[in-house]
Amino acid sequence: MDYQEYHAAANLANAHYESGNAAEALRLFERLIADHELPDLDRSSMASNVAVVLTAQGAPEGEIQAAYDRGIELERRWLRGAVIQRKAAWLVTVGRSWEARDLLVRLRCEAWLNMYERDSIDRLLESLD
Repeated sequence: MDYQEYHAAANLANAHYESGNAAEALRLFERLIADHELPDLDRSSMASNVAVVLTAQGAPEGEIQAAYDRGIELERRWLRGAVIQRKAAWLVTVGRSWEARDLLVRLRCEAWLNMYERDSIDRLLESLD
């Protein structure tokens, strides 16, 4: 799959979600996650999108958390924390701020974060106080 195909597939999935066709959006996002030719970071973003769709559908928290965790696993080896931050934001919305704080504190301890990322996480932690 080249960039144009990937971009078109992701946009189509988003369009299905925005038009209320969550089942088709999930199918397309899952297909992108399963495509091992795609970079891990793109696949991790698609896992985060699955979590967003599941949240909108009112899926069980365990399902939503599993989708975020898939994205975290995909991004972890590349020293990224975007999905961790998205999961933390979701945890706050479902009343689990202590878990969000724990995730962010663990992320903040990573030596690979740059100063901008550290500052962003510090601000998120301050907002939880």
